[in-house]
Amino acid sequence: INAEYMGTLRLNNVTVDLMMLLSESKNAVLRLMQPSLLNSLVPVMNSFVERLLGVARVRLPSADPSKYGWDPYALLRTMARLYLRLAHNDAFVLAVPQEGRHYRHSLFALFRSELKRPPSLTPKELSDFAAFVDRLQGVPRDTRDTLQQMEEEAPEEFKCPLSCGIMTDPVMLPSRKVVERSAIARHLLGDEFDPFTRVPLTTASLKPQPELRERVLVWRRSYEEAAVLKRDPFELPDDDPCPPPPKKKK
Repeated sequence: INAEYMGTLRLNNVTVDLMMLLSESKNAVLRLMQPSLLNSLVPVMNSFVERLLGVARVRLPSADPSKYGWDPYALLRTMARLYLRLAHNDAFVLAVPQEGRHYRHSLFALFRSELKRPPSLTPKELSDFAAFVDRLQGVPRDTRDTLQQMEEEAPEEFKCPLSCGIMTDPVMLPSRKVVERSAIARHLLGDEFDPFTRVPLTTASLKPQPELRERVLVWRRSYEEAAVLKRDPFELPDDDPCPPPPKKKK
């Protein structure tokens, strides 16, 4: 295994430790729950779970991954504690299953069971995490489907060319490209150049676009209202836990 790959593994540990450190501050958590930051935080967290437990999870050529500075089960426990620290916020609980690229119910069910491996979390932590996963599974599927369809049907000018998602806090770069603030802020953490022109770039040169932001908000509200009107209140979901009894044969 090469040094660059080992460095990436260690960087994963540092990233999770940094998120845990931020979650200790109430003020930092309040800022993280803002839509522009929450929409960036949740995909990162869910991607770590997928990287640890999904089909494409990290596999090392050794029975002892700790020799590479990689302890997947310790990282899972840390991730579980991070989810629990943020789980008191309803917006966070709603955002986790709505993130469609990495989240799957089956993945988080596996996450819950893997936490029982010794050394496991405390009994209270295990119970709280199980309740958290149950809350995730309670988020209606039609809510997630509506959001996914909304992103597909949104006008191109409302989409960020970096994240491909609908913008909530658009800013203009000196190159006159309009992007989501959180997306360009994340880019600048590792690259201090404009991603389109490769000219040096700082956050001070970002210009807010309040008019575009308002147009996006108006469009989202109208789209969500139309989706509610089109929904059949008597229609049962495909995975309804209480399907109607079979009809008796005459």
